[in-house]
Amino acid sequence: MDQAGGTATSSLMLPPAFVEDPAGYLTSVASRQPSRQGIGMISGAIAKWFVAAAPKSVMGTTPSSNGDGTANAAPHPAAQFAAHYLRAAAVHLQSSTQATVGNVEQETLKKKCQFEVLEAVGAAATLCTNRTAISSSGILPTLEQMMVQGQFDADAASPFVLDVASSRPGLSSKGGPFSSSSSFYPPLQQAGVEFLQCAILSEQYRYAARSVEGTWPRPTSGVTIKTVLRYYYLRGIVHLGCGDYTMAHRCWWTCLSVPADACSAIMVAAWKKLSLVQPLLDRYRGASNVFQKKSSTSADATRFPRSMSKAVGRMLTTARENRDEAVLLYSQLGPATEKGNMELVKTLIETHSTILKSDGNYGLAQECLKRVQQNLVWEASQLFSVVSVTQLAQRWKISPDHVPQRLIGSLVPCQLEDDGMVVFGIGGSTGIGTNQGGIPEAISQPHTDTCWTDLSQWMQLSERLQHLDASISTSTRYHALTRKEKKGGADSGETSVLGLLPRGVQDL
Repeated sequence: MDQAGGTATSSLMLPPAFVEDPAGYLTSVASRQPSRQGIGMISGAIAKWFVAAAPKSVMGTTPSSNGDGTANAAPHPAAQFAAHYLRAAAVHLQSSTQATVGNVEQETLKKKCQFEVLEAVGAAATLCTNRTAISSSGILPTLEQMMVQGQFDADAASPFVLDVASSRPGLSSKGGPFSSSSSFYPPLQQAGVEFLQCAILSEQYRYAARSVEGTWPRPTSGVTIKTVLRYYYLRGIVHLGCGDYTMAHRCWWTCLSVPADACSAIMVAAWKKLSLVQPLLDRYRGASNVFQKKSSTSADATRFPRSMSKAVGRMLTTARENRDEAVLLYSQLGPATEKGNMELVKTLIETHSTILKSDGNYGLAQECLKRVQQNLVWEASQLFSVVSVTQLAQRWKISPDHVPQRLIGSLVPCQLEDDGMVVFGIGGSTGIGTNQGGIPEAISQPHTDTCWTDLSQWMQLSERLQHLDASISTSTRYHALTRKEKKGGADSGETSVLGLLPRGVQDL
C-alpha cells in the first residue's frame, strides 16, 4: 500500500502489518474477542488515517459523494477498507460497555483510544459507497448499546429503565416526554453522534428514531460545541427521514440556539433546513386533517429563536447585503411557501435546483411545492362546493388535464364527476374520488375525519334544538296560546293547525 496514505497522511506512522495488507489486518482484528487491546490496535494512526480520508462536506451525510449525487472523481484508498474498519470497530467497541477496573492512567488512555475509534467510525461510514456495508457491519447495534449504557450509567437511581429485549432506553411510569429526570436529559455522548451519522448513511431512519425516542441529551463538561451541533443536526435529518417535521424543526431550532462566537457550517446548514421545514409544520391543520386558513397576524417571514447566536445573524445580514445567491434563495423560498405563492416557489426551485441539490435540500423544497399545491386546493374548497375543471385550471393557471393530478394526493376530500365537475366535501381521505367511468381511480376510502366533523356539527345542532324545545315547553305564553287554540278549535269543530305541527315550531 505505497500510496495508501498519500501526501495528506505521510506523517502518520501506520503499523507495518496494516501497510502491507489493510484488509487482512482489519479482518484479523475483527476475529479477536472484544478487548481493550483490540481498540488500541485500530486507534491512533489508523484511526487518524480514516479521519483524514473522509470527505470534507458539512456533515458527511452522503456516502463518498460531492453532495450533488455525483461520486468523487478520485476516492481515497481508505474507501476500499472502510467496511473492514467498521466491522473491527463493531467488535471491539463492545468492550467499552463492560465494567473494568483500572487506574486513572489506564482509564484515561482507554477513553482516548475509544474517542479516536468513534471519530474514525463516522469517517469510515462516509467512505462506504454502499449503505448495506454499514448495516451489515454490526456497528449500529454496538453504538446504540454504548449510547444506552452511557445513559444508564448516568443515574442508575433515576426512572430510566433498560429495555433488555430491544436494547433501547425506556421511561418508567415516573418519567415522560416532558420529564425533568435524567432519563429524558441524558448526557450527550460521542457514541450517540456517530450512531446517528451511521444510521443516516445506511438510511436506517426509523431504527435511529426509536433509539433516541423519549430523550433530549444535554452536553456535559468536556463536550465541544461542534459535538452538540452535530448531534442535533443529524437527529433532525433522522426525524425528517421519518416524516416528523415537528421534531426535525425542533432539532434545527436547537442548533441555532447554541451559543457560539463564530457561525459554523453546521449552523448555516441548520438554518437552511429550518427555513424549508417551518412552512411544513401542521399548525394549520384542523380536526378534519384539512388545512385551515392562517391567522392574519401570523408572520410571513421565517421565525428563528430569540437566543440565536449573533454570529449567525451577522452572517445572514452580510450575505444578504452581498446578494449571496444561496442565502437569498432560502430567505425567499420558506416565506413564499407560507404565503402560498405558487409561481415564486416553482421558479425558485427550478432556477436554483443546483444549489438545493448540493445542499441536500431538493427533496425538502419539493415538499414545499407540494404543500403550496395542497393549500391551493383547500382555498378552492372554501370558495366552491361544486366547480368545473376548467375553472380550476384557469384559477391555478395550469392545463385542465393537470387538474386531476393536482387534486390527487391533496388532503381535501373531493369527487371528480363524469361531466367534468369537481364536488368538494366528498371522496377519498387523501385525495379525489371518481364516479363510475371517472378520470383517475384514486382513493375511495371514506374520509373518517370529515365524518367525525359532520357528526359533531349534527350533535351541536341537536343540542341547540333540545334547549329551544325546553325553553318553549316552559313558556307561559306558549301554553296560553295552546289552550286558546284548543278551545277555539273545539267550539268551531275544526282541527287546529298547531296540532299538525311539531312542538314549538310556530315560534321558530
